[in-house]
Amino acid sequence: METCCAADVAACTPDLLVVHGAASLVAAVRALDGPTARVPVVVVAAAGVEGADEHLREIGPVEAGVLARRWTPQPLPDLDRLAAALGAEEIRRLASGLRDQLVVALKGLDDDGGDPALAHRVAGFAGMLGLGALGQRWNAVSHGARDGIPALRIDTRRAIAALDRAVASPMPLV
Repeated sequence: METCCAADVAACTPDLLVVHGAASLVAAVRALDGPTARVPVVVVAAAGVEGADEHLREIGPVEAGVLARRWTPQPLPDLDRLAAALGAEEIRRLASGLRDQLVVALKGLDDDGGDPALAHRVAGFAGMLGLGALGQRWNAVSHGARDGIPALRIDTRRAIAALDRAVASPMPLV
């Protein structure tokens, strides 16, 4: 098992951070600025850790593969099409705006169950940028649905990671 610190995580900004019971590392990563602070974190420990997106009691090779697939950032194929129509800088601005709105909306889910108006805005914004399934989940929250929150949390973190990549990319957009 390899040990690391928040600076190690910040140096590579992984798609997923799996932490074995180190609450201090989770807190340090969440305290960073930029994309590293938004990295999905799964904690493997006897009890949950504040700031983690998912908690597992144990993990083996099969569970690790399932975990990796579940948390892999989703592709954003519509961004290239939209960039061709609207310009890469405009799409980069929109992607950054959606990412920021998703971060706020996700925090709202944790703090007070979420703001229906924000959830509705995020739903429309997500659909506009080609994240239709995510938009549908946020739309359900805007209408009071609570049963899909765990899946929404995963989908939102994946979208945030994908949007971080799109915003930071050296103009792969057409």
